[in-house]
Amino acid sequence: GIQIEFGLDPAANLSGEFHSSDYWLFSARSADASIEILDRAPPRGIHHHYARLAILNFPNDQDDCRSHWPPRFSEGCCSVTVGDGETSHGQFTSIEEAVNHLPEDGGKVCVLPGRYQENVNILDKRNVIISGCGDRSIVTSDEDSDSASAPIFRIVSADGIRIESLSIEANSAGEGVLIDDAIRNQNIILNDLNIIAGGGCGVRCNTGDHITITNNHIRMRDELSEWPGIFVTADDVQILNNHVETQPSASLARSVDGVAAHLLSNAGRGGVQIGGTSERVKIAGNTIQRGRGDGITLGSLSLVDERDTVVRRILAMIRIADDGCEPCSPPGMKIPPRFEIGDDGNPQPDPPTVVSAGHLYDIVIEGNKIENMGRNGIGVVGFFDLDQSDDFISVENLEISNNLIQRCLSSQLPAVDSELEDDIGYGGIALSDTLNLLIHHNQILDNGLSHIDPICGIYVLHGEGVDICDNRIINNGEKSNTNTERVREKRGARSGIHLVYAITPTVPLFPENKGQSFPRQNGVPAAKIHNNIVSHPVGRALTINALGPVSVTDNQLTSRGILAGQASAIASTVAILNLGVSNEFYQQLTSFSQMVRGQVNLTSLNARNRGATAEGVTFTRAGLDDFRVGRYLANGNVMFANNQVVLDEFDTKQNTALSAVAIMSLDDIAFHNNQCDYSLWGDFLLFPNYILAPSVRVSDNRFKESFYGAFISGVTFGLVNTTTGNQATHCLLVVGNPGLKIDADNIALADAIIPPVNFGNQSVTYCEIIKASVRESFNLGDRL
Repeated sequence: GIQIEFGLDPAANLSGEFHSSDYWLFSARSADASIEILDRAPPRGIHHHYARLAILNFPNDQDDCRSHWPPRFSEGCCSVTVGDGETSHGQFTSIEEAVNHLPEDGGKVCVLPGRYQENVNILDKRNVIISGCGDRSIVTSDEDSDSASAPIFRIVSADGIRIESLSIEANSAGEGVLIDDAIRNQNIILNDLNIIAGGGCGVRCNTGDHITITNNHIRMRDELSEWPGIFVTADDVQILNNHVETQPSASLARSVDGVAAHLLSNAGRGGVQIGGTSERVKIAGNTIQRGRGDGITLGSLSLVDERDTVVRRILAMIRIADDGCEPCSPPGMKIPPRFEIGDDGNPQPDPPTVVSAGHLYDIVIEGNKIENMGRNGIGVVGFFDLDQSDDFISVENLEISNNLIQRCLSSQLPAVDSELEDDIGYGGIALSDTLNLLIHHNQILDNGLSHIDPICGIYVLHGEGVDICDNRIINNGEKSNTNTERVREKRGARSGIHLVYAITPTVPLFPENKGQSFPRQNGVPAAKIHNNIVSHPVGRALTINALGPVSVTDNQLTSRGILAGQASAIASTVAILNLGVSNEFYQQLTSFSQMVRGQVNLTSLNARNRGATAEGVTFTRAGLDDFRVGRYLANGNVMFANNQVVLDEFDTKQNTALSAVAIMSLDDIAFHNNQCDYSLWGDFLLFPNYILAPSVRVSDNRFKESFYGAFISGVTFGLVNTTTGNQATHCLLVVGNPGLKIDADNIALADAIIPPVNFGNQSVTYCEIIKASVRESFNLGDRL
């Protein structure tokens, strides 16, 4: 037989030992009686060898629970792995194939480092996580794809999809990630992605709910496109802590007059857009830089045929023809009534009508940094010509807070049509139609190339319940050194804060024995402007046209230039007009009843305000015909108090304006504790302060103007007029009904500087001479 003897190596100094699982292998052949001799041989152990024994084909409706070759070792929570076959090796070389091999209840696909060239379709999947290794896992478009515009990732009818930690490079026309039209797309999370796109979006969501887009870096190539960096039409959306930018083109980087080239883009639109019908959207903590369009765009468009049938549900903006511009102007703010030019760039024989895709609800824009955009910092997709289309881009419950908006409107802006000067505006924030608008704690700085373009800090065409407080709105539309004479300025809205129509929100009211219903103010003011610092280079600091209560308190309002021949020549710094009517007028209800006769339907429900759903009220279309005397049962109270108002007109251009501050109402004006300081260098104000209302109360103000820049400091005019305790450079003209007028304790510095004039035995002061002259010229009698 074979004799085996085990022993320890003497060289180990008797310290060696045997170990469990030590094995020796040797050959012993009976054919030739040969035996392999092991002499002081170390253990050889056991070597395992595996081989596939069979291939099984299962039906498509069964879960494949096999462990694919090679076997998995230490992959943690990954259900399957994907490698590119070169840099890394996984169970699959295709991400889509790996997703399709997950069980029905989902799983995690780990994408190992490498470069993957494919377009991934995620169709009807649940609870799938696709996770890569950051910039080391790169997914690019499949060169063999049937469509050049195919997205890298396309998600359809999915629930609980998470894509994270990948680098995604779309081709010149495709999207990075597309959440496509479907009955249901929900609980989609896109996190920590590095996306490069061009003609399409970095991320585009056509429909869905509970969509989260966080911590992504989205870079858009500088190519002409209608699509922004992120476009979302969905409910319950969070767009948080992303960096969205447009890469400057090589040609633009060579030379740009006045602005650093690396801060601008040539043609790429960039930015973030929230499509119509979206609800409960939060955009917070994002950095949005460069692009030809808005930083954040609200609303989208649809196309309808002559039967009002929707032929295209989503249109991000009206396509701009590629005319070889370099750099291109930003998209115009006017929305054309018809879609004349198709996607192919050719005229359409029967162009469809362009309409708003729908209202937006409950939008929060907070803590974003928006800079160097070609158009507005925050704006709407456009403004309709209200003479041709009764339509708005409308937002209900919009909060804009703690944002930094600077150096936007950085391109030469398209001119506004003369007939649309009051209906279109550019600004750091430019909105069309809002209900319950809150703008607070923002910094809106240095937007616009020059004062030649009509630029506002905040522009609102139509707002119901506007609250603007604690903002810094400074130097928007800076005075240009290249046009010191200011002779070619474009016409349009120019104000630090410009509210074209501010309307009080309403609730339905049913007076007894009237047989009709009335929209009545609900207690929210039409406009509340508190604690803002506003300094506007050319144009007014504040413009408000209102129907309902207005409160303007504790602001610093500065205008640094009068624009001859435009609105600021009427009221250079502050202009407020309120058409609300006092409830003291006996005929208020009767007049309103006559005005809406034929428009009230007691059997139908048609209220714009979803909160005012009482049966029997038909409201007029907001913003089209609601800014009229008596349109709503709303008062016209104006509170203007504790403000510092400055007109700083120290430049080489000499101008004449009717007034610096003009406030008019059909109800009551309270003008208290303001400091009004007008520095004029060869300029002249006819009525530096003009206050007109049925009842006026002006007290404890300081009115200062250059001594030779005016003859009087102001006019207060009211049926009931109390003007007391004011200090002025020149005299105040207090006009009111005898017995309902108090003109007392007002001090004019001019009376102390200009010696009195003796008429006979009577000494007459400067102010008495001015009042006598005005009294005689306008036949005011004892009303002055």
